[in-house]
Amino acid sequence: MELATIGTPALWVGFTLCVLALLALDLGVFHRKAHQVGLREAAAWSVVWVTLALAFNGLVLPKMLLIDVYEIPIGASLGVIASLIALGVAGSLRFPKREAPAAAARAPGA
Repeated sequence: MELATIGTPALWVGFTLCVLALLALDLGVFHRKAHQVGLREAAAWSVVWVTLALAFNGLVLPKMLLIDVYEIPIGASLGVIASLIALGVAGSLRFPKREAPAAAARAPGA
């Protein structure tokens, strides 16, 4: 039985290069300096990355619907379960807040 797929080697290479480029952009440009991330910034970045993922899904899903793929609901439900487990683990972790360096904590001219 032949496996039906829309993934070609060139598509996988392009996808991998795109993910690496986005990672380099995120870490090398947007988050160059270390700082404490607030709820608003974390939510904004989550919206950006989820929107990008949904846009990618919008490109791939129509092509996947052209082939007989019965594993999509199983894979999607496993992905949701894995995400919920990851959120539960991350939510249970308690990270200590870092103190500001002494030089940064002083007011200018003090």
